[in-house]
Amino acid sequence: MRTDSLSLMLSLANVHAGARGLVVDDIGGLLVGSVLDRMGGQGVVLAFNEHVSPGWEYLRFMNLSSAERAIQLTVPWGLLALRQEDDEQRLQHCVNPNRRGHLERQLEQRRCIRSELERGQFDFLLIASKYDPMSVVQVLAPYLAGSRPVVVYGQTMMDLESCFRWMRQQKYEQSESGVGFLDVRMCENILRPYQVLSERTHPKNNMISSGGYVLSGITVLGPTQEQ
Repeated sequence: MRTDSLSLMLSLANVHAGARGLVVDDIGGLLVGSVLDRMGGQGVVLAFNEHVSPGWEYLRFMNLSSAERAIQLTVPWGLLALRQEDDEQRLQHCVNPNRRGHLERQLEQRRCIRSELERGQFDFLLIASKYDPMSVVQVLAPYLAGSRPVVVYGQTMMDLESCFRWMRQQKYEQSESGVGFLDVRMCENILRPYQVLSERTHPKNNMISSGGYVLSGITVLGPTQEQ
């Protein structure tokens, strides 16, 4: 992801201190780290990944303080399919004291994550994922508050085409989740670095041809969702 695309995503999502955000990051932690840096340790960030302990190597190089990282909760996708009753049954059948202590800490973290998800009213959804973006938006958009931004990054236009068409057609009165979208648009950034020298100022010959595509939209909630 190029720097101008990352900056555009953060601006479109209105990432700010004190916000409650949902982030889907499959690009090494670059997106999560940028969100944590901008929020400055105030708010809540639920970061989704397929692993319980994702290898977000970029976070190690961003000099984030412990306070800035404390607002992040890592959510493995599998947790959405697990019920709290299933976790409690696992704990009851565990007889190993060491294993039981580990499970208790794990279940406490999961309760915290579930509590934040059920509370909802999140302020933005940022996605840079290897999975189909339409399916990710369908799962996570209902947790957003009304009039909140959804921003999705794709390396090519084809990666976002199905999600773009679906969001354009989605109306809250026709949606099962009661969530629709307004102002759905897709754009491509152009960044041209220049060589600036006396009588030799011109665009550089070698540069990255594409910074990817960014899809954005604003959520609209039906009457039942607003309540």
